[in-house]
Amino acid sequence: MNKLSLVLKKIFRVYPLQIFKDPLYLVIGIASIYIIIFLYLPIIVSITKILAQGISVDIVMSSLPVLWRSFVIALISTAISIAIAIPISYSLSFYLKDKEKIIVSVLIIAPYWVGTLLKMYSLAYLLLILENITNQRILYTETSLYLGMIYNYTPLAIIPIYLAMERIDRIYIDSARILGAKTLDLIFRVVLPISYPGLISGFVLVFTGSLGEMIVPQVLLGSPRYMLGQWIYELTFTFRRFGDASLLSLLYLILTLVVLGYVSRRNGAREIIL
Repeated sequence: MNKLSLVLKKIFRVYPLQIFKDPLYLVIGIASIYIIIFLYLPIIVSITKILAQGISVDIVMSSLPVLWRSFVIALISTAISIAIAIPISYSLSFYLKDKEKIIVSVLIIAPYWVGTLLKMYSLAYLLLILENITNQRILYTETSLYLGMIYNYTPLAIIPIYLAMERIDRIYIDSARILGAKTLDLIFRVVLPISYPGLISGFVLVFTGSLGEMIVPQVLLGSPRYMLGQWIYELTFTFRRFGDASLLSLLYLILTLVVLGYVSRRNGAREIIL
């Protein structure tokens, strides 16, 4: 007991002094408080709401079609975003000069300086103009939904893939070209296997964001309860069913963790093979 009290006294006496001596402790403390308040505390509140109300099997069963539809839309949007991001990242990494890379990188990141809601309304206006030109309905269809998803999340796929390609030793590229590798062979047999961690990071960023998206389908599709994020929003702010909303949020979190765990295991196995 005496040893424990001495240790506690030492911690509480030294730690505040270390905060002022080394700013790193202050940064770690602020980050820890931020994570606890905005990440763990909402999860704890959601669990308490679920336990207080009880698990509703009806809300889970009625939400399964929405959950499955959100999963499919997120998966397709992620696949298309990564397919677009690969050639852009390859061109950015291997064909542009340093100053050009900076300019293009800023242009890729620039859309995130604007809110998602404003971007989606701007895209909706462009789609209306396109409808008048082609006399084809585009807005409020699944086409507009996928366009919005891809437009909103493709930069998140480009950034990690580009950073992974940028770290590739150019000796591998030169050796492959000397051996007669064409551009497609170079991309699929040399560049992509080495930049596999960047692909995984891009997949995680795009998929997790797309799965819980609410603004994009609300603006470009106009159909409520079409995706999981919309349904959780309605349960919370329209029907005031906080327990059901917490349950679906927890299911969304579990589904995301399952996908992340599967991808992480595959990534670990891939690194062992490589």
